[in-house]
Amino acid sequence: RRKFFSCRGSMSRFPLLLFAASLLAAGDALLLAPGRSVAARPAAPRALATAAEKEGEEEGEDRLGAGGRGGHAVRNMPELSEEEKAVQAAVMEHQRGAARLTMAEDARSLVAYSSGYAVLSTLSSQVDGYPNGALVGFAPDASGLPVFVFSAMSSHTKDLSKVGGQAALTVTAKGFEGAADGRVTLIGDVERVGKEQVEKEGLKELYRERHPNAFWVDFGDFTFYRLASLKAVNFVGGFARAAAPSPDEYLSAEVDPIQAFAAPVFGHRDIAEIQPR
Repeated sequence: RRKFFSCRGSMSRFPLLLFAASLLAAGDALLLAPGRSVAARPAAPRALATAAEKEGEEEGEDRLGAGGRGGHAVRNMPELSEEEKAVQAAVMEHQRGAARLTMAEDARSLVAYSSGYAVLSTLSSQVDGYPNGALVGFAPDASGLPVFVFSAMSSHTKDLSKVGGQAALTVTAKGFEGAADGRVTLIGDVERVGKEQVEKEGLKELYRERHPNAFWVDFGDFTFYRLASLKAVNFVGGFARAAAPSPDEYLSAEVDPIQAFAAPVFGHRDIAEIQPR
């Protein structure tokens, strides 16, 4: 070994010495170079394997009961039984020809049947250029626009009076639990309503119908407001259901009368009892 690595060794060993040194240098380069690990080298076979796996996943997703491409498919879903597949196929066939609400009608209905509470976003009077958010009560009028009763002490009331009426109201579906549930955002100008107009339109009765315990609407420091000018509507009905109906479409849409009874009907009937015909 001493002669092999010694410069004083035989000249016939010198090429062998260079070869060994080059191997050591190449090994060090592989170890030190970023992104050049052993696992990263066989890129072509891995790419082929990935393509094959993806094709297999897509074929699996196309099976009835396992989602489908273009939607929010869930991996590793359990296989449905033949009976469950038959029920699902019957529902899908019925839905193809079933009458559907427009997005504007869905949005109007969501606001109408909501809890009567929503998040109002205003331009902050405390921090210039930043928004402020507040949970507020509201009652929709006959056109679907919200009516409010605000205290003079509330931060959002000060925002409206000092900065301007530009605001957005985000309303969630009744019983909202997460991203799969519906929500609507109404964007527009919130304006103060005079006492004469409140009495003429019966806004106090309208608000109390939605909030029976709102005794404070008669207090002197509470004032009626309404979203008087609707600029935009954003509706999300759940996964893969979103739209932006125009203000005119929203205002002219009718509230779905059936939704008022949907919850008790579905709560009464066990979904497991439904059988395909």
